[in-house]
Amino acid sequence: MDDPTCSGTCLMKTDLQNTTDKLAFLKDNWPSFGQIESIDESSKQDLNCTLCFLNVLIDEFVDDASPCSDRVMARLVLTREYVQNAIEIIKLKELQTEQTKSNEEEIG
Repeated sequence: MDDPTCSGTCLMKTDLQNTTDKLAFLKDNWPSFGQIESIDESSKQDLNCTLCFLNVLIDEFVDDASPCSDRVMARLVLTREYVQNAIEIIKLKELQTEQTKSNEEEIG
């Protein structure tokens, strides 16, 4: 499955797609899943990878014959939204920094 948020191949994503028990894979490979602190401390690249992984995971659960509970799906979707917001905040901070530098160059 291709995801436009992904910048390349990811072994974890490939392993997820090849496993039969997606929920067990999630628990085994992402123990900090849903912990906001781990998201807040992530780099932009890590957030993009997390977003890609979440998109693939949600798609796999939706398309899979072994569905996850509504609670797990809600947690996945909320975490994805939080990651998307964190990425947007980083982008806004980058734009603000660029604008500040540009303004300083014009003044200086």
